[in-house]
Amino acid sequence: MGEVVDTKKMNCFEQWQLIESALGKAQERGAKIIIGTDADEAGDRLAERLTELVPGARRDRPTAKDWNEQLQKVEAFREQRRGVEMGM
Repeated sequence: MGEVVDTKKMNCFEQWQLIESALGKAQERGAKIIIGTDADEAGDRLAERLTELVPGARRDRPTAKDWNEQLQKVEAFREQRRGVEMGM
C-alpha cells in the first residue's frame, strides 16, 4: 500500500519541506505521485504548488466537488445498475 501525506493543515515552511522530501523520496523509489485535491480554487492552487514541488506528479481532479462526493456518486450509480440488472 502507498504512503499518505495529510496536507489538510499545511501552513508552515517546515511542513512544506517535509512534504517535498517525503514525495521526492517516494519518487526515487519509483512511486507515482498522484495529487487528489478538491475541485475548487483552493484545491487547484494546492495541486499547482504540489506539482511544482514534485516534478512528474500528476493531479486527478474529481468531477464532483471533492473525492468523497465523487466516490459516493460512483457507488450510487453502481447500486442503481445492480438494481436494474436484478430486475428491480
